Amino acid sequence: MSNRTFAGLIILLLGVLLILLGVSAFSAEKRPGKHPEFAEGFKAFDQGKWRRAAELMRKADARWHEDGKWTRVYGKWFERYLPRYYGGVALYEIGCYEQALSKFNGSVLSQGQLGGAESEKEKLDALREKCNRYVRQGIPEEYGANCPDQASE
Repeated sequence: MSNRTFAGLIILLLGVLLILLGVSAFSAEKRPGKHPEFAEGFKAFDQGKWRRAAELMRKADARWHEDGKWTRVYGKWFERYLPRYYGGVALYEIGCYEQALSKFNGSVLSQGQLGGAESEKEKLDALREKCNRYVRQGIPEEYGANCPDQASE
């Protein structure tokens, strides 16, 4: 292989690499991992800080609608982008059953559009059934729950 052919190959490879880096950087800008609300909300969820998790997941959903795709939470930790689901679980945990039910019903998990999330779907179905039962019994929220405002921004 001549030096000229080798140099041309190197230039071609560098060009392809730059294009790939540009495409990945462009697409990364649009992913919810770039929004701090979801990452912070997931941390709060993981720590059992339900009220903070519900508020941050509401903000994350207002910024980028739930799609269930994998997104970076922090470091090398990836989770599915499900702010309605996680927000609904957080609302359920603080006793806001009607609001939790609304979040569950709006989640892509409840619409059966997301493969590979069976455990989340099972939990959503179980919690949705409990919320439905509480709401039918006239218990839209637990006594003293002081439910946060979940109106979209």
